[in-house]
Amino acid sequence: MSNQYSNIDAPPTPTVAAPFSRLKLALITALSLFSFAIFTATPHYNLPTLSTTAFRKALHKDTTTAPLGCTVDVMILRHCEGQHLRQYCTKEGMARANYLATQFGPNEERWPTPTAMYARTPEKGKFVVREIELLVPLSEKTSVPIMWEGWDIAHKRELALELFGEMRRGEICDGLVLISWKHENIPKLARQMGCGPAEGCPERYPGTTFDQVWNIRYTYDQSEHKERKKGAMLPPHWSIQGTVLQENFDPVAWKKVGGQVDIGGEY
Repeated sequence: MSNQYSNIDAPPTPTVAAPFSRLKLALITALSLFSFAIFTATPHYNLPTLSTTAFRKALHKDTTTAPLGCTVDVMILRHCEGQHLRQYCTKEGMARANYLATQFGPNEERWPTPTAMYARTPEKGKFVVREIELLVPLSEKTSVPIMWEGWDIAHKRELALELFGEMRRGEICDGLVLISWKHENIPKLARQMGCGPAEGCPERYPGTTFDQVWNIRYTYDQSEHKERKKGAMLPPHWSIQGTVLQENFDPVAWKKVGGQVDIGGEY
């Protein structure tokens, strides 16, 4: 049987590398494989791929008519725990949602009543509504509607720009905005909102917890610094500060005090 490669010229005899060259090649190969393994093992959403600079500029883009001292808090929360189908909240997830409703209000609650609430739009074909379900008990308690239509992951920049516009116009001063979102996309949303590691927002949201709350505080005020050359005070500007908080939901304690538990289902 003839060799199908018999007409191909034989490759030249390779030159034997010197011992040092072999060692150098081995080190380079090992480092390359290590770097590739690290990159492929790290989910893409954990990489700091977005700069916050452009979005801070977006906040300062137009004239601000908000009064000095205007402060706005934006809280980003992870959706509730999900079932095996991942569409609706589990029993514990709905307990979390009911617990969360007790944390906001005008009286002795931990946090004030939200000014507005947003939730990620359910993905097409999946109809995952856990972002919405997390806020339903709070919406029923406060009569603050949940705005979820048109706010999918692809439109997080538009969401940021809408809130920036309301801030500049002074429409939500001293307000609190809640955003219920998909956890692996929370860092990207925060960066769209102008908050990265330098401002206090981490590079990733841990996949093992539902309890973290990322609060981004925007403050419009007079600068305390002067221009180096002219010596005049710098004009008012928006400052951004991120803080990681905890919901502190304890399902055992919640059950003990008879906390309301609804089971997720048709929405």
